[in-house]
Amino acid sequence: MGTVTPPSFFLHDVVCWLRANGLMDESSGFGLGENGRGSVSIGRLRMGKQGPSARQSVQDGFLEVRVDRHSSHVGNPFCNAPVHKLCCAYDDMLRAVLVAPLVVDDSLLDFEGLRQDAIFGQALLSSFEKELLQTIADKHGVRIHNQRVRPLAVRAWLVYYASLLVHGTSLTLLCWCLHGGVSSAPWGCHSQSLMGALLWVATTARSELTLACPCQPSALVRLCSCSS
Repeated sequence: MGTVTPPSFFLHDVVCWLRANGLMDESSGFGLGENGRGSVSIGRLRMGKQGPSARQSVQDGFLEVRVDRHSSHVGNPFCNAPVHKLCCAYDDMLRAVLVAPLVVDDSLLDFEGLRQDAIFGQALLSSFEKELLQTIADKHGVRIHNQRVRPLAVRAWLVYYASLLVHGTSLTLLCWCLHGGVSSAPWGCHSQSLMGALLWVATTARSELTLACPCQPSALVRLCSCSS
């Protein structure tokens, strides 16, 4: 039997789902930056003289995490449609990979393998991943980008960064689409669903994540651990 997930991973839906299931106290706000946990914000990239960088200054103490498809393992694998359709398709992919119960130690081990792979968009997909992406693409009327993203790699990424949140590290997710956070209009960037999924994983798997010992963020993680 699979895990029950929120109707979407847009932050408002996640918060409502967590509260309805008694997993978030009404007084705890969005559950980000509360009770020793780190918080999550979204930043926008721009192309500078030395390559992509954050358009606005990233708040002190926040770890910069790229999430665009060209520089991470969690970019949006869908294309050729309005942005809201691409974001909805990505959200469906997140729910599909998070419906199976998480095994934190296994996911952290999988993420260690991802950290050794700095070549993005050339992943070999399993038959399950190919079928999953095509099913979602057909449902939403979108196409699959030639920059390949492995859905199961996204799952490992979420567990790793959720473990950092639980241990007090704050994150700024960097893509090319928007700058903001909880107040951003929905379906403007796939990073919004990543933000909600991080909160969901950090909350529902908090006890297991607390016991886990994720490797400390390195220069590699800072520069290239996410995607669009």
